[in-house]
Amino acid sequence: MEINAMNSFQPLNRFNAQRPQYFREFEPSPLPTLGLSGKQQQEYSIRKAILASVTGNWSDAGFEREISNEIAARSNKSTGGAFVPISDLLIPLENRATYATGTSATGGATVQTSVSTDYISFLRNKALIMLMGARMLSDLNGNLNIPRQSGIAATYWVGEGGAVSQSESTFDDVRLRPKTVGNISRYTRSFLLQTSLDVEGFIRQDLASGIALEIDRAAINGSGSSNQPLGILNYPSAQVVSLGTNGGAPNYDSIIQMETLASTINADVGALGFLTTPNARGKLKRTLKNPTAANSDWIWENASNYDDQIGNGLLNGYRAGVSNQVPSNLTKGTGTNLSAIIFGNFNELLIGSWGELEILANPYGDGYDSGDVKVRALQTVDIQARHENSFCVIKDAITN
Repeated sequence: MEINAMNSFQPLNRFNAQRPQYFREFEPSPLPTLGLSGKQQQEYSIRKAILASVTGNWSDAGFEREISNEIAARSNKSTGGAFVPISDLLIPLENRATYATGTSATGGATVQTSVSTDYISFLRNKALIMLMGARMLSDLNGNLNIPRQSGIAATYWVGEGGAVSQSESTFDDVRLRPKTVGNISRYTRSFLLQTSLDVEGFIRQDLASGIALEIDRAAINGSGSSNQPLGILNYPSAQVVSLGTNGGAPNYDSIIQMETLASTINADVGALGFLTTPNARGKLKRTLKNPTAANSDWIWENASNYDDQIGNGLLNGYRAGVSNQVPSNLTKGTGTNLSAIIFGNFNELLIGSWGELEILANPYGDGYDSGDVKVRALQTVDIQARHENSFCVIKDAITN
């Protein structure tokens, strides 16, 4: 099948992070794609790309090969497998069970007799960082340094005939460096060829969900070591509201204090919001703003005008998101199982992407004798904040 106007494809996000236009303000936008139509997205098959990579026969995967070649041309990269046009994916490092049709837990439940075209997916965490307003910088090449003004020139009053003292702004930069993450899954040929389940939908969701969750987790709580990006909760310059030596119960004053700290450094603009744990939401839903007032409201307020995916709530007038990606097992002093709460302008969070998801099938791995196929997926990204102190965090909330 011909790809419509392949040579004229433009990413949905036309912002080029490596040009001076970076400094103009822009609203968060969906992660860039090749611009495939809805029909073309449905026709694209990761399953066919995997099988073609295994056999070397692309006769039944011409469309998938054309897509991969287009991505390779754009990124000036090559692969022995296939590039997949799933720009918003990051895959966590993990070992998964082989998907097979002989055992229910690994794929057998998908084989007739008779199996619904729907399947019961794993109850995954919610990835909210992009929905909160993080910005995507796509199609990066090499290292990226973004100049940042770190100080402003001083301004003086002078008397008649006096001279203004010289003063200059100061600058540093925000640095994004490629970091690659990936996973390896194992599929049986029977699963890829014979199952009645919509394997394509299964693989897409499995890859997309895993990738999105890992980029989300790293943005929130990445360690900054072992090749991980540094997450918001570990920023050295993030502002911290402490609730107690061993943690403490969050109250309305602590929530307001987070807003106040952001305001004192002029960071109270943009995509402002809270992100926290289900436990913290439960605590704030049963905690009054003013316990001594007769008609006090609860700290956590429901808000039907916000997307349910965000969390459908308000804290101190700002949208509030809830996800198990935010840690609820923190410790401080003798306090354990403490929750984190994040407040800030999520537009300040930058997610850089170097190319697209790459998959490589290996039919000669551990499962060669049984016909199993190993599939490795890799993605290269980095995460940085324009200003770390735009975020204010609580890391010691007692929620029981």
